[in-house]
Amino acid sequence: MEKNRTLLTVLGFLLAGSGFLALIVSLVGLELQWLVWLKKLGGTASFVIKLAMAMSGLLLIYVSQVDWREED
Repeated sequence: MEKNRTLLTVLGFLLAGSGFLALIVSLVGLELQWLVWLKKLGGTASFVIKLAMAMSGLLLIYVSQVDWREED
């Protein structure tokens, strides 16, 4: 896990950033081109998937940055 810390952090930032960007852009009625297929699932499902993208990205950043071996 230690050697993949940077990669997981970058992936987390990309996932969280694209999730938040998709949520913000959808508020003004636009869609990101690579997420257009979410429209077919409906409004609520699309919102939940975008929110899950953002939250899972933040969770991935947190998990990759915590030092699990540190003891008090």
